[in-house]
Amino acid sequence: MRKPILNFLLFLSVATLGLVIFWFELTPVERKWIECFIYEYRSIISALATIFLVSILTLVTTVIADRNADRREHNNRSTQAQLKLSEFRQDWINEIRKDLSKLLALDSGLKKLAKKDGNAKLDEAKRLDARIRLRLHFKDRPDADDGFQPKDLDHALNSFVIAIESVVLELPVAKEESLKHLTEAREELMSKANGFLKREWEELKYRLRRADRKPFL
Repeated sequence: MRKPILNFLLFLSVATLGLVIFWFELTPVERKWIECFIYEYRSIISALATIFLVSILTLVTTVIADRNADRREHNNRSTQAQLKLSEFRQDWINEIRKDLSKLLALDSGLKKLAKKDGNAKLDEAKRLDARIRLRLHFKDRPDADDGFQPKDLDHALNSFVIAIESVVLELPVAKEESLKHLTEAREELMSKANGFLKREWEELKYRLRRADRKPFL
């Protein structure tokens, strides 16, 4: 928006300077003739100057309005894209939360199950573990500035599944040591999962606030 206006002002400055130089190059007779010509046709010259100025102002106003409209449209598209990405991120977080909840619930009543039912729970634990890992991509997630380390959640997931497997292998009578290890692994996973989900929700809210504050002009 600024460049066309600056170019126009530069043009006017150069044109004015050129007219001044041209005027001083004229002889007194030529200047007198021009003054008489301007005085005789002053009404026509005034009308033409008015038309010229109005045309220039209209052109500048149109250029500014078009630039502002383009900027608003760009900002609107950018904001809508951010909101859509935030919506996808929210769905992604919800799916991970559901899988983590299902996984954490698998140890309930495990010590009382028959071997066959225990194996079914182990298979479900491995399936949920794989789904969570596919969504999180631990290897591609760097450590966060707030202290969150993806490897901690990765380790907690792995420990919990291994703990379930240890109990299942001992069914129908699991050892107290294995059950205690399963409880500890579950608490550790819950702690790391809560920390991860809280961090992701805060990131989502931050992005939504940024999108809402984005100017449209």
